[in-house]
Amino acid sequence: RFDQYLNKIIPEERQEVLRKKLNVDVRHPVILFVAPDIVIGQTFDSYDVVRTFETLSALRAIKNLQIVVKIRPGPEREHFFKKVLRDTLGEKHILTQYENMQELFSISNAVISCFSTVALEAMIAQKPVILDATNVNDRMIIESHFLPYEKANAVRIARTGEELVLHARTLIVPEEAKKLTSSEKEFLRKNYCFDGKASKRMRDFLETLRG
Repeated sequence: RFDQYLNKIIPEERQEVLRKKLNVDVRHPVILFVAPDIVIGQTFDSYDVVRTFETLSALRAIKNLQIVVKIRPGPEREHFFKKVLRDTLGEKHILTQYENMQELFSISNAVISCFSTVALEAMIAQKPVILDATNVNDRMIIESHFLPYEKANAVRIARTGEELVLHARTLIVPEEAKKLTSSEKEFLRKNYCFDGKASKRMRDFLETLRG
């Protein structure tokens, strides 16, 4: 899975097709928000979803910012998410659901999510990452793992709505984004082995087990 982010380059022609489909203006910055899903009885319920999008709505204060919201594919709770987005973000959002994540990364200036896997995928794709820790449960999980990333300036962690806006406003500036992605790259080099060859290593290992 992670190999694909290194081995697959999204052509500019495909990026332009996606921009046209989503009505994204290449002249203005894009924030991709990968939304959490409702997990009944665990960490995220419908009230948390509403609060999350209410917090996200503060990004509307950033002039010309295009907010692309990616929700989980499938019809389950789709109507609920769309209604909450309309109520909180109004017309100032672009909803995506079935689009390819790599392609969405390619047209975005920065990525916001509470998901650790999304964060890693975006880092591999060399996109600035803001971890959404405005939800108290997410904050505990994120801080238990991502504080070293934050200390190394490899990600930003937004613990409040104000920090979310501040980090977004900063990272849509190309010079600031370049500083963060440079730190991301160095952090990944020191702590991971994302070289695009994990599938081959797994295959070779399984071959040894076969004898």
